Amino acid sequence: MPRYNRNILTKTSVSPWKIAALCVAISGLMAPGAFAQSISLPQALSTAMDANPDLAAARQEIGIADGARKQAGLIPNPEISYDVEDTRRSNSQTTVTLSQTLELGGKRGARVEVATYGQTVAQLELDRRVNGLRADVVQAFYAALRAQTGLDLAKQSLELTERGLRVVDGRVRAGKSSPVESTRAQVQLAEAKLQVRRAETEKANAYQQLSQITGSSVTVFDRLDSPTLSPGCLLRRKNCFRNSIRLPRCVRQ
Repeated sequence: MPRYNRNILTKTSVSPWKIAALCVAISGLMAPGAFAQSISLPQALSTAMDANPDLAAARQEIGIADGARKQAGLIPNPEISYDVEDTRRSNSQTTVTLSQTLELGGKRGARVEVATYGQTVAQLELDRRVNGLRADVVQAFYAALRAQTGLDLAKQSLELTERGLRVVDGRVRAGKSSPVESTRAQVQLAEAKLQVRRAETEKANAYQQLSQITGSSVTVFDRLDSPTLSPGCLLRRKNCFRNSIRLPRCVRQ
């Protein structure tokens, strides 16, 4: 009878290059959010300026206007003509004519001036689109930053509410507070959780809006890089504006 070997799996050596290629293939299948990172306002502006199709079209218009200006400054090309009379070799006459068009009345200068105005208009249009895009990116960035800060504050509020609920529950169990206090703390906790969910939705919408303005169909960042506007930064600055403005006690401490 034929015999079959159960141990059909044998150990084989795998090249490190194959392992690296497999890792690259797996990373390419992963979502872009897996490699998300923070983004700053200068980075958002640079990305938008490079990816915006309107700016690309405006830059092409500048190139077209530059070409028209160069063409307008050139003099007309000379023309050469070749005429043959009578096809018989003994009586044929050949005439070669070279002609050059001379522009009078300032036509060439007027054409150059019009082309120069075209260059100016193209440059102004590019500047207008750049300024408009910059304003849109800045507005969307700070709107997203406000949403991000709001979410951070909502999470901090939720953490404080949970801590307060634990304290109230302990006092109720010890008989030092009424159960009504625990119920009130639970209502506050539910409101804090609702605020966090709302803040998360606002942040996601603001991030998506910023991504679209910068020219990306998906959100490739998970944090806005702006440490100066992080929540609680004023609380860490003990001497900020102390000489000119009288700060509240909670800020001065």
